[in-house]
Amino acid sequence: MKSEKLDAHAIGSASAAIFGFWFILCAAALYLFQSPTMMLGQNMFHGVSLQPAVFSIAGVLLGLVAWLVLSYASGYGFANLYNRWAK
Repeated sequence: MKSEKLDAHAIGSASAAIFGFWFILCAAALYLFQSPTMMLGQNMFHGVSLQPAVFSIAGVLLGLVAWLVLSYASGYGFANLYNRWAK
């Protein structure tokens, strides 16, 4: 049975949109509720000791761009690998 190919650009874009949403939500949580968000972050990263956050718009934008690029590349790579291996 032949599988349907995935559109790598669409998967990459969808992945970037979802990760961008989560990044903005996380940044808002950090800004509004710093202590609980830092505790959650420590628990999510296996107890890594996090320093109190220095919140800046420039930092948030830089982090957002990094996550958008990384998540797009991950989605694009996933779709390409899927298309190769699903033959």
